[in-house]
Amino acid sequence: MKNSKDKKGNIEKGTNFYDRILRENAKEIFLPFIKQYLSFTIKTAEPITEKLTKTIERETDFLYKVTTTKNEKLLLHIEFQSSNDRQMIYRMAEYHGLIFKKFKLPIHHIVLYLGKEQVNMRYELEQNEIFTGFNLIAINELESETLLSSKIPEVVIMAFMGKYDKRKTKQILQRIIQRLKEQSKTERDLKKYVSQLLLLTRIQKLNLLTEKILVDMPLTIDIETDVLYKKGKEQGIELGKEQGIEQGIEFGIIALYKAGDSVERIALIFNLSVEKINTVLKKHKLL
Repeated sequence: MKNSKDKKGNIEKGTNFYDRILRENAKEIFLPFIKQYLSFTIKTAEPITEKLTKTIERETDFLYKVTTTKNEKLLLHIEFQSSNDRQMIYRMAEYHGLIFKKFKLPIHHIVLYLGKEQVNMRYELEQNEIFTGFNLIAINELESETLLSSKIPEVVIMAFMGKYDKRKTKQILQRIIQRLKEQSKTERDLKKYVSQLLLLTRIQKLNLLTEKILVDMPLTIDIETDVLYKKGKEQGIELGKEQGIEQGIEFGIIALYKAGDSVERIALIFNLSVEKINTVLKKHKLL
């Protein structure tokens, strides 16, 4: 197919020009034909020109908001296809989700095949391919006591997100850590579970409180050397430096000192005096 110039004088590739022509003439050329194969009768049809989210490779070819003779509101979606595309069924499924998310109306999909070869595209999803919903688990509706009593450490960790008196957050976190200690067969296991706890508590901005509890509670492992912990601690340090959060700075000082940094280097990082660093370390009985 020859290339054609658009209104700005740019050269359009044949395929793009072909698609544009189909869209512009869909109502006059194809809609009367398609009407014969619909299970409903169209009363009015208004074109929808809004673009869908760009997480999809291309725009829809033809999308109309339809009112039937029974005054039912729905969308009519039409795609033009000139070759047998074995992925077409999945593209249409993707379109369905995007279109419904945007317009919240029932959708009737049509693929109009214009090719010369015998059509062999799938046009129905298998039963196990159909999305019918998902199971919803709201952790904040689960009793924390039930989660704490679990024999599975990964379940115990979730207890701070469960249902409990929020005035007892510190006690819940302490009990979680204690339960993890009881259930860990090795120091490596405990280290892993504590790292997971530190990671998750950031979601509800409880990481500083959790870190303080871990500093105060006697553990048989040095959790500050864990990669996830150190990464989270670095973020806490930055937060403390940027917002002047005294508590965050103190925890940062403790973590760096336990990780092996010198008092002088810690002072340089936080732009504080050596005396100030020593005061913090003495406060937490580390000197």
